[in-house]
Amino acid sequence: MPVDKFGRTDVRSKVERIVSGGVTLSKIIQSDINLGSYKLFNVKDPTDNQDAATKNYVDRTTTAVANDKVLKRGDTMTSNLLFRFDDDHLRMLGCNEMVENKSFHIYLGNERNQIKCQLNNPILIQTTEGLLLRQTGQTRSDIIRFGKETDDPRTDVYQDVVMNQHFIADLHEPHNQQDAATKNYVDSTVLTAHRKNMSGYIPALESNPSCTGFVITASSSANGKPAYKTFNNQEAECWVTSRNSISGWPQIKCPERVAVWRIALKARNIDPRNITAWSFAGSNSDDMFTTILTSTDVLEGSATAPSFFNITTSDAYQYYRLIITASTGSNDVGVQLMQLYVYDM
Repeated sequence: MPVDKFGRTDVRSKVERIVSGGVTLSKIIQSDINLGSYKLFNVKDPTDNQDAATKNYVDRTTTAVANDKVLKRGDTMTSNLLFRFDDDHLRMLGCNEMVENKSFHIYLGNERNQIKCQLNNPILIQTTEGLLLRQTGQTRSDIIRFGKETDDPRTDVYQDVVMNQHFIADLHEPHNQQDAATKNYVDSTVLTAHRKNMSGYIPALESNPSCTGFVITASSSANGKPAYKTFNNQEAECWVTSRNSISGWPQIKCPERVAVWRIALKARNIDPRNITAWSFAGSNSDDMFTTILTSTDVLEGSATAPSFFNITTSDAYQYYRLIITASTGSNDVGVQLMQLYVYDM
């Protein structure tokens, strides 16, 4: 009849398995044990050299297999490290247990050439001779190189750059012929490239639609004081708004688009009304005006000469309008002179 090798278990013990007669299990195992294809589980990770190794311990300490050698922590490879996929679809290389104040470095030949990763900091690529990105295919094409030489950190671009409707911002003003030009450089060059005409652009006009090609309109006009007289600089025959107006506008349509660099303005001198707030605007459609200049400089009706104001924009418009927004004095607001000074295009 079969006999239980370990004897009868004392089920009352909560500490360790007891063999009949008071002998513990560890005391009676004196030979090999055949588990018969069963697992030995719930084993603690080993600490001493002769402790049984767990799967977790083996997986953690094994880093790569090369030349039939198992590499463990601290080992150094002298040959290439290649990964094979076989039936698997993923191989991972790196460190995914970063904690604060820890870092992970991948050396590329020496300590001066490496990729550094530290938690909560950007990835740092450190090189001595720059970083070159290259596309391989039928022909090998360099794309961009960050850093030209050890002492030259400039970037070389070997292919066209497509901006996808985005700006190139914060450019330095150009110096050399092939430098990229800024908007400021272009605008200022355009202004200086065209000669400023020192003579007034608008001739003496004889009616609102003039035979010279100019067309004049206004927000309103007093009887006998039509809009075209805004431009003739005649004290007794200037344009005046309708009764009791403290605001309004005269407008001129030029025969063609012109860029204005200066304007001359003077308020009416009959029953003086001073213009105290105004703006100057341009348009190419007679409906959507762009403000060119806004001012609170007082245009005094009693002044003996017009006031001159410089314009900074180089945009050309066909319509120009003086918009009076505030005035003081008696009777109705009016303008004795509005003259445009333009660039010779």
